Amino acid sequence: MNQTLELLRVAMAKNAIDVYLVFNTDPHQSEYIAEDFMTVKKITNFSGDNAYLIITQNDAKLYTDSRFEISGRKELENSQFDFQLQTKKAETIISEFIKEKFNGTAKIGFDGKCTPAATITALEKLLPQSQINYQADLTPYYWTNKPTPKLSEIFILDENFCGQTTTQKIKSVVDKLKAENIEIYIVSQLDETAWLLNLRAADIDFCPVFRSFLTITDNGEVSLYIHKQRLKPQIEQYLLYNGINIYQYNDIYASLEKLNENLRVGLDIAESSYKIYSSINPKCQIFNKKSPLAAEKAIKNNKELQNIKKTMIEDGVALEKFFYRLEKITTSNKKTSELEAAAMLYEERSKRQGFLSESFECISSVNAHAAMPHYAPSKKTDIIIEKDGIYLVDSGGQYYTGTTDITRVVPIGNFNQHFKRDYTLVFKAMAEVATLIFPQGTTGNQIDTIARRPLWQYGKNFGHGTGHGVGFCLNVHEGPCGFSPKNNTKLTKGMVITDEPGIYIENEYGIRIENMLAVVESEFNGFLKFEVLTLCHIDTKAIDKSLLTTDEITFLNNYHQNVLKKLSPHLTPDEQKWLKEKCKAI
Repeated sequence: MNQTLELLRVAMAKNAIDVYLVFNTDPHQSEYIAEDFMTVKKITNFSGDNAYLIITQNDAKLYTDSRFEISGRKELENSQFDFQLQTKKAETIISEFIKEKFNGTAKIGFDGKCTPAATITALEKLLPQSQINYQADLTPYYWTNKPTPKLSEIFILDENFCGQTTTQKIKSVVDKLKAENIEIYIVSQLDETAWLLNLRAADIDFCPVFRSFLTITDNGEVSLYIHKQRLKPQIEQYLLYNGINIYQYNDIYASLEKLNENLRVGLDIAESSYKIYSSINPKCQIFNKKSPLAAEKAIKNNKELQNIKKTMIEDGVALEKFFYRLEKITTSNKKTSELEAAAMLYEERSKRQGFLSESFECISSVNAHAAMPHYAPSKKTDIIIEKDGIYLVDSGGQYYTGTTDITRVVPIGNFNQHFKRDYTLVFKAMAEVATLIFPQGTTGNQIDTIARRPLWQYGKNFGHGTGHGVGFCLNVHEGPCGFSPKNNTKLTKGMVITDEPGIYIENEYGIRIENMLAVVESEFNGFLKFEVLTLCHIDTKAIDKSLLTTDEITFLNNYHQNVLKKLSPHLTPDEQKWLKEKCKAI
């Protein structure tokens, strides 16, 4: 019996709640969250990033996306939770459930601080007869040993790294607010605040951000809501020097209640909690607007791009040293496991200049584990990397000079022809994007379709997007740009996006080859193209050359020559010799 679930149900009965909703997020609608907000994991033991729960006295359902289908079903096997793939919007699924079970008149409860405003505002329209209690934080009833909030040390990211001052960034955002006729904008996203203020921290694992809210007005007044006791004198002086008003973290809600009547207030309800949205003075004019900070942040300036390229050399050297060591182990009588390999890669990255942390939990996976796109090894699941097997490692680093994300697949020993074909198809899909020239105005969903063409020709597909935006010493997953069926953001010069198609065969293997790309101008007026940023060899043992076009072969050979040129000076003679062989033309 799930004791946590039973305690929650007792709390629901005490608070007269028929349906309780739990979303795997925090007050900032973050993708990666701190331990003290991992309520879904606490209740279910589900480890995926994206999920929400619908709980009644008789039902317990968990909804997530296809990235976590294989791992999620295994984690919830023999549990009291019904695993479901989300095929519709959350508000549609929730409303249909309530209409079926309660004729649409249920008493719904949830913690408004950790629930998306977009979902609840839509749900209110779908269930006008239901009663909604958005202040139903029931965690004290079932989570008595809740972790203490992590408030890490905040540091200034020098202008030599990020290329712009806070003053310059504020002016740029203010110009956008004036153009949209917005008088004040509410920022919940932690990476947006960190970007605007050129400050970084480590409140959330893998994400160099700090807990805070921020508002910015059309006259340039910026207010930061933060745990003031954590601010060291240097940081407080820096903020005051830049004209930033400083308030206590939880004061944001009262401040929104006191906004002047008819004030034109902007926020992105998809990126804001219901508590933030419902705290705004109802006499204000509220506008659902995409964040101007997000749009500015996505376009890297010249200094950032220069630093990212330096970072790719540091990261590439760490990766090649890791793969060199891994091959020495797998071709000898020694053994290593998924966890040991991940630790080895971390060790190599930690030696590199400017390294801060990993940018996400390393996906170090063998054979069937690699078929789970977001698998991460644990002591319970860790297995030995076999001499005849498929090893996939998806990893990244946070550096003062940028953020990295890369996936490589290493065929070890013998492999079958089905894998060889699929591996080659994934490479073709990755190269299809990397070599593309496209007109200005092209959107992410258009690129996503183009990437899938080589796979579709063989009846293959994958359930995740082809790529996501990447922050600069910030979140490894960054909007608004990306390649996915739902992303209609226009690609703009300076955006940095991953290119990572894949093929996953359950219980056999997973294949994903990933590079980071920068959007740059092409030689044709009005057209753009991509510059490959990542520097690390792509294993060619499983490439079926007969499936490649001449252009694809040229791309691979040129890429490898660039990898060899940029990384060799930083390797030992033995490593240089090894890398030269790995980068040999096919």
